[in-house]
Amino acid sequence: MPGGIVLSHAEFRSGISAALDAFIGAVQSHPQLQAEVSQGRRHLRLSYILDFAMRTKYILSEMDNIEAGRPVRYPQQIKNYEFSANPSPQKVQQHMLDILVRSLTLDQMVNGEAPYNFGDWGEGIKSKAKVLVDSLDVFY
Repeated sequence: MPGGIVLSHAEFRSGISAALDAFIGAVQSHPQLQAEVSQGRRHLRLSYILDFAMRTKYILSEMDNIEAGRPVRYPQQIKNYEFSANPSPQKVQQHMLDILVRSLTLDQMVNGEAPYNFGDWGEGIKSKAKVLVDSLDVFY
């Protein structure tokens, strides 16, 4: 990793976590999603984006457990997760890189070019996706 940075460092994780929270909040408060939910329906694209963001947040929330060699609550929700009571810096790096990729994917879903873009959801969501990408500056 660049400059020998420890990607799991709590300070970096808290910045990413805050950016994910802001992004999730923007999606949850989007008028189209709210209208669909109030009618008992699911807005397919926004619901997919929201689920993807919330799973990314969940993976990030389990980094302390992964780093310490403790079991996670929902192992099936984390790609390539295998419990080991022995802490492994390589596993931490692997899961943090997954968070990086997932966060960049979220940005592409709202700010990217077709076919990756899921629609124009307004500046609220777009700007939060940019803040999320900016929070990843520790990776590069």
